[in-house]
Amino acid sequence: MIGTTSTSMIPLRMTFSLQDEQWESFKRLGLALEDFSRKQNLETSKTFAILNSLCRPGPSINGDTDTYIRRRQKTEPVSYDFPQLEPYLKNSLGVIAFQEQIMNIAHGLAGFTLAEADELRKVMGKKQISRMPLYREKLIIGLEHTSNISPHLGAALWEKFVSMSQYVFNKSHAVAYSYLTAKGAWAKAHYPAYFTAGTLTVKLSTSGGRDDIPALVRDGQASGCLFARPDINRSSRGYEAVDRQTILLGLQSIRGVGDVSADAILSERAQNGAFLSLENARSRIPGRSASVTVWNALVQAGAFESLGVPIPAPEAGESALQMEFNLFGFFLSGHLCSSHRARWTAEFPDLTTIQEVWNDWRKIQAVRWYGNTKRQVWTFADRHIKVVVTKVSTRKSKKGNQGLMTMLEIEDETSSARLTIFAKQLELFGNPAIKKGMILDLIVHKDDPDKYPGYVSASKLQIQALGGA
Repeated sequence: MIGTTSTSMIPLRMTFSLQDEQWESFKRLGLALEDFSRKQNLETSKTFAILNSLCRPGPSINGDTDTYIRRRQKTEPVSYDFPQLEPYLKNSLGVIAFQEQIMNIAHGLAGFTLAEADELRKVMGKKQISRMPLYREKLIIGLEHTSNISPHLGAALWEKFVSMSQYVFNKSHAVAYSYLTAKGAWAKAHYPAYFTAGTLTVKLSTSGGRDDIPALVRDGQASGCLFARPDINRSSRGYEAVDRQTILLGLQSIRGVGDVSADAILSERAQNGAFLSLENARSRIPGRSASVTVWNALVQAGAFESLGVPIPAPEAGESALQMEFNLFGFFLSGHLCSSHRARWTAEFPDLTTIQEVWNDWRKIQAVRWYGNTKRQVWTFADRHIKVVVTKVSTRKSKKGNQGLMTMLEIEDETSSARLTIFAKQLELFGNPAIKKGMILDLIVHKDDPDKYPGYVSASKLQIQALGGA
């Protein structure tokens, strides 16, 4: 059969015996896969590749993801739409997981040539849904003539193929993707500081990558990483692992310290040795390379603490955590939400955290916003959270008639999420001027994790300044 060559068996039991916090590695694969993977006894890359592919839109639409879960947990027997499918779907417990399985079925049961089967695979792989009807009659007739499968069963199988054209992985893609993810999870589990520092440094030098840094820092902290303040005589440009648990912040982690200033400081230090004092450093770096603003930022960040220069006290009305947030774009010595959690919980008994939103799979019937309209639907339950805004952006709606969408990235001390607010909904919230660094008081529910992994939607929104929590 096509695509059935042996896959290297990778021992994954050790990798997947992680603390809950370390499962952040898998959020790139979607919250559904994260939750799915926690519940499974993953021992080989084969199993993980199937899970990975089944969390794509095609299998999810068919309901195959949930079916596979039940069958792996032995709460539902393995079955096939008709017996002839067993040789093709046995390894995935009777559900279609890969493009190659579709090719094999079309070739082996419906009489497609290998070229025709591959053409069908390409149409589905490229999501060319408009071309799918060209193959319907050929498949149904071919199943009847080649394998004596009734047109009724053939039509039912065809509908599954159509759903799969919304996107399903080919096997090589799924295996490679899963292998790299598992390797990354292993590195993160056993060498968290090195893994996190490398990821942060790449983001620091990538266009738009800085926006991802706050969530990655919070993720690193949840994995046990300690972040040390920048040091004028030790820091490089980016983030550097000192040992398995400790990451030294780089000079460019400080807002206001750009490429030119960081390069000048590092070049001078490499050529003429360590700096002896703040005055010594300022005398050795030309003013055109480092302005007063740069030196002030370095002092506030603690880069000269090792030379006896203390971190100045926060300005009036600003907390130490707020000063950290303004300097680095993330919290270093704690989290604002954590520092207020006890008071918030006493004041709002229903208050939860973002992580509790992700863990809540209850569904209710409620009125929800879809774009600029409301509908009554079955959806995830509402939760009350308080969060810090780490990113704000706007763009036009794809439909063009819904005005600007406001897109937010939010976090608390437990996790992070994304939130999209359409123009009409924002108007009902009072058109608040949401800015990075503010606290939002929200009523949210989790969006469909198969379609919108990592997203929540809000039915209530109030804001207040970061220092006035």
